[in-house]
Amino acid sequence: MEKKSAKTTGAALLEQTYLPHISIDCVIFGYHEKQIKVLLSHVKGALGWLLPGGFIEMEQALDEAASKILEGRTGLTSLFLKQFKTFGSLNRGLDPATQFAGVPDFNPANLQWLSKRFLTIGYYALTEFSKVTPKPSLFDDKCQWFEINGLPPLLSDHELLIKEALRKLQLQLHHEPIGYNLLPEKFTLPEMQALYETILGKKLDQRNFTKKLVSLNLIKKLGEKKYIGGHRSPSLYKFNKRNYNKALLNGVILAF
Repeated sequence: MEKKSAKTTGAALLEQTYLPHISIDCVIFGYHEKQIKVLLSHVKGALGWLLPGGFIEMEQALDEAASKILEGRTGLTSLFLKQFKTFGSLNRGLDPATQFAGVPDFNPANLQWLSKRFLTIGYYALTEFSKVTPKPSLFDDKCQWFEINGLPPLLSDHELLIKEALRKLQLQLHHEPIGYNLLPEKFTLPEMQALYETILGKKLDQRNFTKKLVSLNLIKKLGEKKYIGGHRSPSLYKFNKRNYNKALLNGVILAF
């Protein structure tokens, strides 16, 4: 028995520690200069990039596992986090023999369990771009932001995960407030409208947009202005955190 234990492979250890054939992948959205960005990871020698992800420990809740992944890659806690879909097509999985062949000290035998059908639970998270210093995991050589319309080659079905996460975010935008994790603490109404327009991919009527937000008491006007230049000094606002959290729990109707 001791001899067998000494020869326990890395793959066997993973199978003993984590739930088999189930993973979590996180689509971490950041907002910067009217662009939506996605945080991606890269394993040295791999043929493509991956979403930050990981496995679920035997005695670990799903949200706890996802939060741990987020904190490890962004250094942040208490991010807006939402489970959006489970992916499990019949041919879903990685091909270690080709996709990871360039990884130093690559041993296909230790990664064969990844080539089996793997279900992944998709989460999306929202964060202000400037707050994050991307951190590679133990297995990555890179972790960086990419503009959503300029993504590099992705492994497995991670391109589909990103598209589905964005679609879900666009739908949720009409029923849940967003912005608290994507905008600075103080912002102008044009800045908030630009965020919504960027996510939805369409222009919004300024008057209706402002009226809706103010009527829901999700934001409050401050006695401050932001100097932009010339005669432009729009008022600054901040989120009414109490009403914002209440709207997250109960839902709202944001039909723009």
